[in-house]
Amino acid sequence: MACLRLRGTLIARSLQGRSTKRQTRLVRIYQRDKNSMTLFFRSKRSPSKNHKSKILIVDDKEENLFALEELLAPLGAEVVKALSGTDALAILASTPDFALILMDVQMPKLDGFSTAELIRKHPKTRHISIIFVTAIHKDEAYVEKGYELGAIDYVCKPINPKILTTKVKYFLSLDNQNHKLKSLVEQTTQFERGKNLILEYAQEGIIACDENGTVVYLNPASLVTLGETESTLLGKNLLDVLHPEGETYIDWAQSALAEAIANNTVRKHRQLDIVTANQDVRTIKYSFGPYNTTEGSGGVMIFQDITEEIKYQNTLLHVSTHDALTGHPNRVLFAELLRNEIHRSDRHAKRFSVCFVSLDKFKKSTMSSGMLSPTGYLSRWRKGW
Repeated sequence: MACLRLRGTLIARSLQGRSTKRQTRLVRIYQRDKNSMTLFFRSKRSPSKNHKSKILIVDDKEENLFALEELLAPLGAEVVKALSGTDALAILASTPDFALILMDVQMPKLDGFSTAELIRKHPKTRHISIIFVTAIHKDEAYVEKGYELGAIDYVCKPINPKILTTKVKYFLSLDNQNHKLKSLVEQTTQFERGKNLILEYAQEGIIACDENGTVVYLNPASLVTLGETESTLLGKNLLDVLHPEGETYIDWAQSALAEAIANNTVRKHRQLDIVTANQDVRTIKYSFGPYNTTEGSGGVMIFQDITEEIKYQNTLLHVSTHDALTGHPNRVLFAELLRNEIHRSDRHAKRFSVCFVSLDKFKKSTMSSGMLSPTGYLSRWRKGW
């Protein structure tokens, strides 16, 4: 399912005449991802808290740990202490989100090299930077072994505070940048997912196609209107999907939709009769416009099924222009037809005639016709009785 950068705002509206089946499907879709939508809008409202980097210092002597902790305190990082390699591994197993490890090499039982080797083997801790603190630094083989086991750098004893803090600041800066990048990726992912949820929840049908007219996206509302499944429509040409009623088939390149994409124009509030999978003719009101992304360009159609609306409007129009008893045209329709005929006559410089028919003795005629009511009598007379 393609992620589209749509220009403009998608507004979900409820229209009269929507079928119960359609509403049921949309409610199910909403319930399916309700938690995801809540998380999306919550993330938009709640900014992330300030990140505080963590440093793990490992040494078998408490006085060394105290000295390192005091030295690192002005940097503002959270410092966690471990008195052995075993303690360090236990801490990392529960909380592996450290920016840096400062570790003494010479420790009893599990030395710094062995501890670093175990840290590098675990997928959750292998990314953590390790700086060895040692008094043995002149032996090249010794130094190379540390680098092979994953050390990033060495700090020699006695420790130079300025050198150590400069190195630690660098790794803390990298950790902050990585955290910001990770937060940005998470926010972008949530935002893209939120946009997709809006497309799915919209009650308007939404269909996207590429510049060749190939359908690349359909939201649930469009599938309900068309009576099809997504798998059967993806990859088809948009004109084939819509089956325009009463129109001869034309090539996509010659269509008005392709022209809108090529000219970067928008077709707004157009009306079209389409044919659904059940061969039902439905009337839709649509807008179609182009989109452009890094992946390519194409067009987006947003439409509403207005079939029931039109039927309702036609019913109201018929009621307002026809007699309620006989169903015959009333004075409103007669006046409208007369005005139209007058305008047509003036335009073409032609005459026209109006024939007035009066039914004399109407009541007597209806009574003499037996059981025929006045309404039925007028209907028979109008048909030529």
